[in-house]
Parts: sequence; structure tokens; C-alpha cells
Amino acid sequence: MLCVPHAHAAPPGSAVLAAASDAHVWWIGEIEPADQDARIWVLMHRALLDEEPVVRRAWFFSRAPEAIAAYGREVWIAFGSEGNRAREVFQLAADQIPSSPSWVNASVSPSPRPPLPAGGVLRDFALTKDGAFACWSSALRDAPKLFRCDGSAWQEEQGPAVSAADQAHFELSAGVGVLGVDVDGSLLLAQARRTRGAEAGSHVIVLAKRALEEVGDESSPAWSIRSFALPERGERSLSATPRLGSTIVEGRLVLAVGDAPRAVECFDVRGDALLAWTKIESDTLAIDPPVIAGWIAVGMRTGARIFALQDTPAGKSLAAQIAPIDVARGVIGKFIPLEARTQQIETWIPTLLGLFAATLLLVALLLRPSLAEVTKKKPSTQLVASFAQRLLALGIDLLPGAIAGALFFDLETNEFGSLLITPLFALDLDATLPFCVMVAFGGILAMLVESISGASAGKWLVGIRVIGADGSACAWWKRLMRAFLTVIVLISPILALATLSHPRLRGVPELLTGTEVVRVKPKQSAGDAETPSA
Repeated sequence: MLCVPHAHAAPPGSAVLAAASDAHVWWIGEIEPADQDARIWVLMHRALLDEEPVVRRAWFFSRAPEAIAAYGREVWIAFGSEGNRAREVFQLAADQIPSSPSWVNASVSPSPRPPLPAGGVLRDFALTKDGAFACWSSALRDAPKLFRCDGSAWQEEQGPAVSAADQAHFELSAGVGVLGVDVDGSLLLAQARRTRGAEAGSHVIVLAKRALEEVGDESSPAWSIRSFALPERGERSLSATPRLGSTIVEGRLVLAVGDAPRAVECFDVRGDALLAWTKIESDTLAIDPPVIAGWIAVGMRTGARIFALQDTPAGKSLAAQIAPIDVARGVIGKFIPLEARTQQIETWIPTLLGLFAATLLLVALLLRPSLAEVTKKKPSTQLVASFAQRLLALGIDLLPGAIAGALFFDLETNEFGSLLITPLFALDLDATLPFCVMVAFGGILAMLVESISGASAGKWLVGIRVIGADGSACAWWKRLMRAFLTVIVLISPILALATLSHPRLRGVPELLTGTEVVRVKPKQSAGDAETPSA
């Protein structure tokens, strides 16, 4: 993450709280509540593979977080201690819907994690493949300590060893420039400071990486240290300890050095070399006039994006922008403002379908004859089709549609479950597209065949057909209407309960159209002819 600390989210005056992984970027903003005496903070989320220029409000908080860290699809949020209470830490995650570019919350509410020590100063926070790390000190002037969460509690860890012989050694007591993640997911510490006895403007960057070494059957952490001389540049004027940032761009480590509002320089770390990559200027933003912003550059699997987070004029929230990066040339493209995702008309489709299904069920129950009426009527001579036969016939009818949907969306074997996601139960309508293709292709074919012949291909193979409720042949339009209502039952499977509860398995489609599904009588053979009396 690259972050210049002069823009604020919430509370005003603090640094931008944001974190990024290889596929997601998260940040905290304050929104204007209805009650002016209350404050509400929101966790904003953006999946980098999303095609639409939107962001999503993931979770809301009643108090401002103190730190945020992300790795993979997870994000950890730490809240400041109040009184003698420890710092609360929560974990959130995002999951991608199968066959859809959209991401949803993986949990209904944040999951609590072991709390951090109360009081003191939380200097930095990071999430890696080996767990969460925190740099904490008991007071502002005290030397910081490094803590790691092992799943049950935070344990203090030994930092990089100090080498007196090397002036470019890493000094944890001097303060950590950044806690980040290296290319392989390991913890990365970085410092930038002036070299001893050198002229002003001569700086050295020191990287300390924590990795696990296998010793027998056990593994223990080990630190490796690299130092880089920052290329001298006449126009550069950095403070004694300039702001640092790091990110992973297409599998390589990129460091950023700078003091806002001046330009932030990005360097590509190649082995033991530090190569100039690109420069981030505040006047490249899509806002006139340019304002001080917090920058976050995040890497992707097949490209890169850079995010600019800016204060709104009221200082109550953050305006986000995104721009592509030409990784090979280090060129930043045009910034595009990101809009918060709002409720579209499509979000009401599942609700409307549910109301329509409930109305059909109510009408079917009103048309359903009473038990007294059923007992007065002469029993039908037709043998009703079992529920298993009807379910098997439906599966056969939808098989061509399932094949078409799998080919159209190029589904893998583990993605075939998306063919069963109906609009009524989906969190995102994009995930229902394979189901819609399957029903449209297989359902329409079955409706046409059944309306003409009285039995779809699946019913013909199973040996069942559609007739009138009185046992006579029914009109073609009734069969067509029954087939259409069967599609509604597919969208809302709860309607199938009406079928199971009827003595002759007449569900909503049959009750509304005056039909029923029966078994086909086998043709009588010559030997089954009437036997003459003795």
C-alpha cells in the first residue's frame, strides 16, 4: 500500500485508513448520518476485477477504526482502546459469486479476533500469509514492539537483529517506516533515513523480511536485511524520515518514497537494485483544483490500478478515483471517479418474484377443492404420476438447457452449481445468468413440445403425460400455460410443497389450469384380450 498521510477520512485530521491486497482494496470513510449528534463510519470495498466503476459499502461502524490491514480476500480492522479495554480487532472477508464478477460479504457480521494491548500507540498493522502483525509501543517516545497473532492471542516476537558494523542495519527502536507484505506473502519492514555523515538529501532504504526456516520438523522465523541507496536527485527534498509505502505489482515489489504534497516516487525492487519506476503527482487527479490526497497503488494478477482517496469538501467522507497503470512503462492513465453502488431496479426483482409466487400459491389454495368435495366425486381411473417421475422428467427436459448454459458461460466442473442459483435466492442477479440460459433454452423447448403433443421429451421417456383434471384430453393452450407455470415453480421451488401436499399431486400449475399429470396406460397385447366365459 502506498499512502500519503495528509488526507483524512475519519476522524478529520487523521491519515487515510486504507489497505489493499492483490485483488481487493478497502478503506474507511465517514458518512453524514441522519442524527447530527451521531457519527457513522463505513468500510468501502472495491474488487479490482470488477468491470463497473463502482465501489460497495461493505459494513457500517458506530466508531472510528484505528488501523486496517488486508491480505487475499480478508481485511482486519482494529479499533482504539477505550479506558482499560483492549483494542478490539475484527476480521471481514469477501467471496466471489460463481460465474459472476461480483463480490459479496462472506459473513453477516464481522468476526472477532484476539484483541490488541490496551493503551499505548498502535504504530502500524499488517496482514500476511503467516498471520496478522502489529507494531505497538507503550508510549509515543518508547521503542516499538512487534506482535504476531497466532490465532488465540497476540505474542511478542523478536525483530531483526541489530548489526553495529553496518550503518544500514534495521533498527526497530527507530520506528518502522511501513509494515507490508512481500511478493511471497511474508512480512516486510521498511525504513528510510539519512545516511550517517552524508549531505542532506542522501537517504538509504532498508528492508527487513521475515520468513520461516524449516529446522527438522519445526519452523522458526528468520530475518533477512537488504539496503538500497536512494538515487540522488537535485529537486528532491525529503525530511529526515520520509514517508514510505509498498505494494506488489504483477509479482514484483514496488516501493514509494515521498513527502506530501510533493510528488511520490515509485521504485521497482529488482534483487539488490532499486530502479526508478514512476512518479505520482497530485495534479494528475480528476479534480480541479487538485487537493492533497492519500494514494494507494495496488497490484493485480494481470495489470495494475492506482487509487486516489480524497476528502470531500465537507471533510465527512472520501471521494475515490481509479486509474490504470502501464506497468512496463510506469505510466499512469486517466483517473475515473468511483461512484458508490446504489440500489437499481434489478435489486427488486427477487422481491417481486417472491410476491408473485406467494400470490400464485394463495390463488391455488383458494381453488383447491375441500375434502368433502373430493370424497363426493367419482375416483379417477387414471393412475397419477409420482413426484419422482415428474422430477426425473423435468431433469431430462432441462438437460439441453444445462448443456447450452455450460457451453455459453464456459463453466468448469466445480461451477456447475451456478446452474441451480435461481433469481429468488441469489444475492447478485449476475450469478443467475447460467440458470436463466438453462431455463430459457430447455424450458421453451419443453413448453412447445408439450403443448403440441401433450408430453415433453422428458415425460415421454418416463412414461407420463398431461391431461384434464376430469380424465379427458385438455386443450393445447392449457398445456402451454401449465408448462409456463412450471417455470415459475423452478424460480420459486417452495411452490413445489403444494404439489406434495395434494392427494393426486396437483400443484400450482395443475390447479390453475385444471390439469393433472398421469401415467400413460400400456397398450393391451393380444393375450390380454377378453377371455371367453366357460
